[in-house]
Amino acid sequence: MVTRVSLSLYLPVDLSFSYTFLSHAPPFSLPHFNPFNQMGEDSPKKEKGVKSSKKKEEKGVTDSPQKGLPSKWQYLGAIIVSVITAVFLTHLIAASPIRAVEFILDDPPVLEKNLRLTQSSIILENAVYGPESIAEDPKTGRLYAGLKTGLVCEIELNKVTNEGRILRAVRLTNASDCDGSYKSFPKCGRPLGIRFSPSGSLLVVDAYLGLFEIDLVKEKVLILIRGGRHIDDSFSSTPIRFLNDVDVLPDGRIVITESSSRYDDRDFMYEMLEHRPNGRLLVFDRKRDTLREMIAGLYTPNGIVVHRGKILLAEMGTARILKFSPSANSVSVFMDNLPGFPDNLRKSRDGRSIWVGVPVMRSKEDNWINQRPDLRELISKLFSLQALEWILSLFTPSYGCVLQIDADYPTIISSWQDPTGSKVAGISCAIETEDGHLVMGSNDNYYIARIPL
Repeated sequence: MVTRVSLSLYLPVDLSFSYTFLSHAPPFSLPHFNPFNQMGEDSPKKEKGVKSSKKKEEKGVTDSPQKGLPSKWQYLGAIIVSVITAVFLTHLIAASPIRAVEFILDDPPVLEKNLRLTQSSIILENAVYGPESIAEDPKTGRLYAGLKTGLVCEIELNKVTNEGRILRAVRLTNASDCDGSYKSFPKCGRPLGIRFSPSGSLLVVDAYLGLFEIDLVKEKVLILIRGGRHIDDSFSSTPIRFLNDVDVLPDGRIVITESSSRYDDRDFMYEMLEHRPNGRLLVFDRKRDTLREMIAGLYTPNGIVVHRGKILLAEMGTARILKFSPSANSVSVFMDNLPGFPDNLRKSRDGRSIWVGVPVMRSKEDNWINQRPDLRELISKLFSLQALEWILSLFTPSYGCVLQIDADYPTIISSWQDPTGSKVAGISCAIETEDGHLVMGSNDNYYIARIPL
């Protein structure tokens, strides 16, 4: 059933606001202390003199270390033993939040580096938090993006000055205290996939809240699928949990990727570490109000695009793109062994190519951890998700990358890169706008990037 929502949806936005967040810093710190500063070398030295010697003689104090005090090596040994014991007991007693499996991916291809993205313009810096997906209204040229704070924003860009402003914003719930934090996501939502339908309405997939349709003219919002809905005609299937991207088939049915039926969006790192086929491709028939599975057993499906009646799907967990034919009910590998983990897929203006956002690049060393499921489980026990993300960021170089691939043949046409991530990094989505620019968003950045094509 389609439900009409009557909320105070469109809110004025003040560009002077800013978000408070925990930056990429360790979520914990150890207090500094020096356990070795007893009577050893770190103690402040007194000047030698007759008076000092006489005082020592009178009190019976000698220059030799006092008996019974542990040495610095004993302290160090005690610390090491304590850490090993804690790790062992954690591994033995605590349950792991993941059930990791061993896997191996082919070594990534070598991508010739370039500096194209270093010439990008940064727009709305510190005014948007995590514009993961972006869509352009073909009628007005305005952009729409979903933020980590649960807002869907309407953005106008100045074609000359590269400045932008937020015109309107809609929140899909009545929740408050939506600051984009880990705790706020389930109540505030996280808008991910955004796409204009053939009728001109804006389709928005929220990872937690479900599928929405926004009438921009009437300023009305419809709930098409509520979060947690069960799959129709399937008693064994789990309810939807982590919706990601959306597109429309030629017959009007809406196809949606579900990245995981086991973990939420905020626990995405667990999904990648576990590496099990928890994802699905779903189809929603709004005329019959039915939600069904098209494909099950996918490894973190993400971006999706409909091309010539077929569905191209980014399977992030395997670094490849799949092709699914709804008429033949068959799936095949369209493009394998990408240089990075693919995110959103968006068509070029002429429809002949597809822009692929690549937030994280791959390396040959990835298979070392891929082949050690026990270690991945232990890491997930020892560290919180916030600590785990910070630790993994130390081993993941900052990189900006967008691939342009042929829509019909598995070929990389071009790549746009910032190898050091100094200007643009972590790109999850790239769209080609009517005025000949490439506009890029990210799940974690605080800006939108744009560069002329």
